Amino acid sequence: MKVNRPKTFAEFQGKANLETVKRLRIAVSAAKKRGEPLGHVMLYGNAGTGKSSLAYILANEMGSELKTITGGTVRSHKDLWCILFDIHQKQQRGSNKMLFVDEVHCLAKGDIPEEVYYGVLEDFKFFHNLGGSEVKVGSSVFEVTGNVSILEPFTIIGATTAPGYLSKPLRDRFRISCFLKEYSEEDIRLVIKRYADAEKIPCEEAALAEIAKRARGNPRVSVNFLLGCYDLMTSRNAEKITKDIVFEEMTLQHIDSEGLTDADLRVLKTLAEHEKGLGLRNLGGCTNIHSSTIEELIEPFLKLRGYLEVRHKRFITEQGLAKLKGKSGS
Repeated sequence: MKVNRPKTFAEFQGKANLETVKRLRIAVSAAKKRGEPLGHVMLYGNAGTGKSSLAYILANEMGSELKTITGGTVRSHKDLWCILFDIHQKQQRGSNKMLFVDEVHCLAKGDIPEEVYYGVLEDFKFFHNLGGSEVKVGSSVFEVTGNVSILEPFTIIGATTAPGYLSKPLRDRFRISCFLKEYSEEDIRLVIKRYADAEKIPCEEAALAEIAKRARGNPRVSVNFLLGCYDLMTSRNAEKITKDIVFEEMTLQHIDSEGLTDADLRVLKTLAEHEKGLGLRNLGGCTNIHSSTIEELIEPFLKLRGYLEVRHKRFITEQGLAKLKGKSGS
């Protein structure tokens, strides 16, 4: 099933991020009036909150083609040269192109010194070590002349779930920085209703509301839940997704009425057994859940719900203890 991404700012849903959208609208309007590329943009936020969608919207609003890569694929000067060469060719043909780097924090894991990216972001100059060598791009081979590649100005959009892994000098070279917040239940309901209507998935309003309650404020999660319910509806030969179908599907996935998973509850139960709290690595060891999974997927939602707090260690809150008591009593 295809991804139905919004194409314009007007289609981007989520009242929590209205100010972010307003800032980007103003930046796009100003850039178009001046006849300049949009300034580099950094989008922060948890997975599924709309970073990729906003990147596609920005490209569409600017009349540009979007080239998408992930930070982990850029390991060497040759990798970056091929990416920038593609953009350069488009520029030579008179086309506008933006570069979207998803999980941009992974750039630091390659063999390219960070300072190389500074030149690309600030002066559109790529200082490399490829002069005199041949580089294969697709089925063609190109000889690289000199150790500096110069491009016309263009826009780089970075997206990351882990901004702390980016150095401050690199972050500061993105002129526009935006943090995307989790969505409200009503915003999520509108997201999945739009998706269901676009894909012609019959769904009761009450069922949409039940999915939204469990979606953790995350549009991507909500769509995945909807599709799971759609599979169950089809297998049951039902005419539409009903509230009962949502309950059954969520039970199969071990998702409770608030969106908590077995892994979330395991973290809370472990913290309840350690009144003095646990560090991230110890918490991962006790729960047998990788620390990065806890930090990036579980912890943000438990903090949002008020069930977990982070000081020098991780602690369960009174609300978290009440949640566990309610689960054991149900």
